[in-house]
Amino acid sequence: LVRGVPNPAVGIAYYSALIGVAAAFELSPDSYWLLLAAAGLAGAGLLASAWLAYLGLAVLRAVCPVCVGLWVINAALAALAAYVTHMQRAFLEYDSAFLAAMAAAPKQTHGDYNPHQQHDLWTS
Repeated sequence: LVRGVPNPAVGIAYYSALIGVAAAFELSPDSYWLLLAAAGLAGAGLLASAWLAYLGLAVLRAVCPVCVGLWVINAALAALAAYVTHMQRAFLEYDSAFLAAMAAAPKQTHGDYNPHQQHDLWTS
């Protein structure tokens, strides 16, 4: 219980919030803040799972198969969120560097090539 609220209700609220933030990110994939929110939620879920695992294993000395499954799922969600956040950040940094390089590049990218001029490849 969390302040009188049963664990299943907290879990339903957590997974609903996580799905909501992930769906919002799908609709707006350029929003890095939504991705950070999803990663933060996944990290909070991992910490909550670790706390519940401690309570279940050390204090209650009981193993619940459903709980163990949720601990594994939350660990996988946190790892996936960390990986996706890292990759999105790397992509955004690469994308901005690429756009800056393209803006600074000269507009003529083929040297002295003139498509309207005849070129003799055998004599040059």
